[in-house]
Amino acid sequence: MIFLLGSIIVYLVLTGPQPAGKPGVTGKEEKPTAIALAPEKTASTLTTGSVIVQDINKVEVSRQEAAVFGNTWIAVPIWSLFGGESVSFQGPDSEAIPIEKGFWSGGDPVILWRIDAQTKSSAPGPVAWRQPAPLEWHSLSPDKPFLWLKVGSPAKRGSIISFPLPQEVREPGIFFQEGRVVGWTFGEDTDRGFLWSGPAGEDLAAETQVDQFYSTILPGCRHDQFYRARAAGDGVPALERLEAYSLGFRKIPLLVDEDLPPDLRTRSAVAEMHALASDLIKNGLAKDVLRILDEGVILEGPELVLAKDAILAQVKFRDYSKARQEL
Repeated sequence: MIFLLGSIIVYLVLTGPQPAGKPGVTGKEEKPTAIALAPEKTASTLTTGSVIVQDINKVEVSRQEAAVFGNTWIAVPIWSLFGGESVSFQGPDSEAIPIEKGFWSGGDPVILWRIDAQTKSSAPGPVAWRQPAPLEWHSLSPDKPFLWLKVGSPAKRGSIISFPLPQEVREPGIFFQEGRVVGWTFGEDTDRGFLWSGPAGEDLAAETQVDQFYSTILPGCRHDQFYRARAAGDGVPALERLEAYSLGFRKIPLLVDEDLPPDLRTRSAVAEMHALASDLIKNGLAKDVLRILDEGVILEGPELVLAKDAILAQVKFRDYSKARQEL
């Protein structure tokens, strides 16, 4: 079946179920594995605290557990900063300390924030991960055992190497090699671990300002826009929410979907948009849906769901216009 949407020709091929997998990838990926260390190695001495993100109204939008390393550094995933305006760190039995700057380079799914007030930590500054050396994972929960990990299918993301995690380590934690910090896990249903490949701790320079990050980087981030559209909730009219989601497809995909929690991935945003578009079309707003789901959005969308919604809106709008003419 062929449809014309603006300048786009959409071919809908009706087929049976297709095998799962990524196009162009053949063979089996190496599965991640974890092996528990000796039972006596269960006590962690990491200094931990909470990274608190607040919006412009000083309302808390996220709280991420983090371990201090190199006495002044903490690592958090970029997605934990979505919807915010300021960042602070609250250690055990202490007041929250505002964070002003850190280290980040384009493409990194993780940012290293620097705590201005030094916090005593047993974890040294980070060094780049080396594949042959054993990788040891420590949970941020002190009663969890340490684990040896075998890394499979690593993918480079700027200063970070992302890789799939075994089920045992899908919670906040920190990776060590030969006693040095080399990476992190963040929980929240994320199934990826993140290993450092940037400069060593003594060479780290905190050059990314928090206010700069929020004013010039995240406003152009696709997934941050998806987060804000989702956070608006049912209190916002459906048409406005659909438009807010569509703005995400007009922005840069700063992050890779697989590095995000499932509810922040593009597929989740598309599912929300499909539900909103379907209801709006049923309620006689096909023209508005067609305006929002233009060719720019459809070309950026990863699936045919939005194209099908636009086609349905086009058909309904034409039927409505024809009915008016006949009246």
